[in-house]
Amino acid sequence: MKKEKLHILKGVFVVLLLINILIMSYLLFPVRVMRAVFPLVAVLAFASMFLGIALISLTLKAKAKGHLRTFLIIFGAASIGFLAFSILHNLFYALTHVFMDISFLRIIFELLHVGSFMAAFTLCPLGVVVGAVGSIVLFSRKRK
Repeated sequence: MKKEKLHILKGVFVVLLLINILIMSYLLFPVRVMRAVFPLVAVLAFASMFLGIALISLTLKAKAKGHLRTFLIIFGAASIGFLAFSILHNLFYALTHVFMDISFLRIIFELLHVGSFMAAFTLCPLGVVVGAVGSIVLFSRKRK
């Protein structure tokens, strides 16, 4: 991997890591002014999604190999998935109420909205942590 591409990749990784730390701290440590800072968190979530896309494309273009590639893709995908599954959760929740009278559709949308919620708030943060820690470890090994 070329040094220029590695520096750009590391820069996107660090910015994405900082944004994810801010988003996760907002979710883990609720404060009284949560509604006041929600617009900022929404902007950070969209930035996280776009930077996750950039990280995955840079990882593939830089031709990163081995476990580093895997961890960077996990980190990018989890960053994208958080916003995507949060939006899907709200969409399926609304559709559950729209189709309240049709029991089959209500059950399907209920399962989808619960599954999207679980993916957004358990799988994606776990993927962010695994991808970030693995990437940091491998970046530090390459430096030595």
